[in-house]
Amino acid sequence: MAQGFLKPSAPSTTDDYTGLEPADSKFNAAGSTVNSNDLTNANNKGLLISAELLGTDLGAVDQYKWDYNIADLSEQPTLLPRTTGNDLYFRVIDTRSTTPSFSVMASYTPAETQPFTMWFKNDQSAVQLSPTDQTVLSADQMTADNGVYTKTFDENAGLLIKASIAARAGSYTGKVVWALVDGVH
Repeated sequence: MAQGFLKPSAPSTTDDYTGLEPADSKFNAAGSTVNSNDLTNANNKGLLISAELLGTDLGAVDQYKWDYNIADLSEQPTLLPRTTGNDLYFRVIDTRSTTPSFSVMASYTPAETQPFTMWFKNDQSAVQLSPTDQTVLSADQMTADNGVYTKTFDENAGLLIKASIAARAGSYTGKVVWALVDGVH
């Protein structure tokens, strides 16, 4: 990330940038050349170049739904795909290294007692979510493109619920909290 700053005199130390708002900034893909001419504000007096870890899209949609009739459920608890809501999408920018080691964690807190459990299925493994953070995705499981890491899950992967015919009919809600963590957990 290259950021240009306006200031009466050119900053001389990194601490001089503390608390300043950049006049403009440009994301530079990993391995690209940083050029101050790429910044658009001709009045910039300082340039700060830094590597960043940013979770720009974690989950990416506010609501996902599972709309099932009891008759649609099996006798044994089964992972059920989302019936409404877009794909589950993750995008992380990591310009710090060519071998990143970040992970995405998730926790799930139901709003009330629920007759199902919330799961995260990534490729062939699945983990039950709880109020405690758990790793659900790591950098090496995402598609990399010049420091931008992405992963998309259709309705049959990512967030799923596990329920059986014993589930009591009703409308239930809960909240998933995503966290981007530096280092694989």
